[in-house]
Amino acid sequence: MGNDGAGLLEDGTPVAICPATGADSWERDETIDPHWHVPSERVPGTMADCFAVPRRNAAPLPAGLSALNASLLGHARLTAYRKGKAT
Repeated sequence: MGNDGAGLLEDGTPVAICPATGADSWERDETIDPHWHVPSERVPGTMADCFAVPRRNAAPLPAGLSALNASLLGHARLTAYRKGKAT
């Protein structure tokens, strides 16, 4: 719980959150970073009043996609991506 989310950047841009967060120095696929984690695992999760992620983990919402629907995409994407890597 507390891994998926959507919100606004400081400039008001609506975004969805990609929940795989790697180390700041990691430059490749975050899901293979030995130090990667998801929100609420090592940092406060998305159920907090305020939540911050690296800008690279915030994807702008396409027109017509609600924040509610977008908030569900992070883990769905991560699960599908990891399942594809395993096969």
